Amino acid sequence: MQNNLKKLRKAHGWTLRELSTRSGIAVSTLGNFENGCTGISVPALLRLAHIFQVSLDQLLFGTGGADELDLSARKPRLVPVISWARAGLARDYSELSGQLDEVLPSECPDENAFALILDGDSMEPEFHAGDRIIFSPSTEPRNGDYVVARFRENADPVYSLGVVFKKYKRVGKYGEKVLLQSLNPIYPDLIKPADEFLFIYPAVSQMRYLRR
Repeated sequence: MQNNLKKLRKAHGWTLRELSTRSGIAVSTLGNFENGCTGISVPALLRLAHIFQVSLDQLLFGTGGADELDLSARKPRLVPVISWARAGLARDYSELSGQLDEVLPSECPDENAFALILDGDSMEPEFHAGDRIIFSPSTEPRNGDYVVARFRENADPVYSLGVVFKKYKRVGKYGEKVLLQSLNPIYPDLIKPADEFLFIYPAVSQMRYLRR
């Protein structure tokens, strides 16, 4: 998508500032997206497709002819990005995926992939509030994975109304419990029976804003 946007812009002879004026999208947003540093909202994508008079598929995956993308490589697609507050209201993947805040390019092969905008500092220094983490709901978590987990109601007096992002490990004689580890030592680890979770989805990639 990023390369396509740059190709289309240059084909029209427009600078980023000119495209910003035509689209109403900030220059910094367009520049960051062209460089693969950030996601972009669905309304903004539709606005750009209208300005360039191309379909959304053409904008995302190629314009045809000699400049068409190499389809032998895995084609990036857009996954929904969900704020942490909205994620805390979801009970399963269908509710998560319906809480769209923005979209983000990803090469994750899972058609159900989505991203969360992290909140809090329990996983510092490796992860920070504002990081976008992409999760694969169709993949079983393995020991050592980072996961997003949601407890069943009344399963935990502190976390039952929200979600947590932790490091995952199955423990117990038969792996009947889940250990969720924090990276920040000021936060305790959590150990709960596996059947007390509504969902546990493993993380597959991370994106961080270097400039706001």
